[in-house]
Amino acid sequence: NFNFANKREIIRPIYDKQCKVLRYYRINVDTRFVQVFAEKSLPALNLETLDLHLNEDAGLDALEKMLPLELFRFSGFSIVTITDVTREYALDKIKDILVNTHAQSYEENNRSVVQSLKAIAGTNELEFGLLPLFKVNNKLVEDIDAYCHSISFKMGKQLGLGEHFFIPMIEKFAANPHLIYFRDLDAAGPAQQQIGELLKMAELKSYALLPVLYNNELVGCFEIYTKQRGLLNERVLTEIEPAIPLISQLMQNSIEEFQSSINSTIRDKFTSLQSWVQWKFNEAAWEYLYSTKKGVKPSDVQKI
Repeated sequence: NFNFANKREIIRPIYDKQCKVLRYYRINVDTRFVQVFAEKSLPALNLETLDLHLNEDAGLDALEKMLPLELFRFSGFSIVTITDVTREYALDKIKDILVNTHAQSYEENNRSVVQSLKAIAGTNELEFGLLPLFKVNNKLVEDIDAYCHSISFKMGKQLGLGEHFFIPMIEKFAANPHLIYFRDLDAAGPAQQQIGELLKMAELKSYALLPVLYNNELVGCFEIYTKQRGLLNERVLTEIEPAIPLISQLMQNSIEEFQSSINSTIRDKFTSLQSWVQWKFNEAAWEYLYSTKKGVKPSDVQKI
């Protein structure tokens, strides 16, 4: 008459060779039609100790030591139900990253989010880029760590295009945020020739850019692209939709961390200041951080 209430879910990953992604399945075993017979005398059990062990990760191993399986005989049949829970599992994984943002580096978090998005979309041939919008004194700036994950920025760097090209492009998008979707880039591409050349140079067949809002404010852009024709379609956009609110929160967190790095640089490099000259110190702090990100050792933070 011992009941163990904290029954854990059994979830197993299986590699899908066709889609080249891990899929996750919940396994439920219905043992109502199984009878258990003791073949030998059973040892006395301390139920309090047993309950304590079963709440630990290795609880079942501890139970098997207390009650070895060879003491029992099983008769009957089980019904095993296997349910595909890939989307739910992948969304939960992104939620875990949100909760434990500082447990891993930005690079590791980004990689985990992209893998989860691939699992939701059901293919490893789709790529994703997350571009939070960073501002200094209410003006957009290019953050190397974040924007290196954008395919258009990556290609642009190879062509020698810098922030003087990309920042106006982002500002134009921010003024009128909307879905940009090219299902077949060979048939129809961007009106802006240079952007079309960047996507062509990357050998892309499909490309989408989605605005990401947080509390009705634009906080970033979300790229989806592929080198395989016909893989990016309306179904994929629908599949990804449940993840957008989580991506929105991730971008908002990145923006807050960016602002925090500006403020900590000001506190570290300058004395106390009046609020009406804060803007100048923001610029100086950003220039110092930007030089560091580019790998250029700054001689010192500029004097104000």
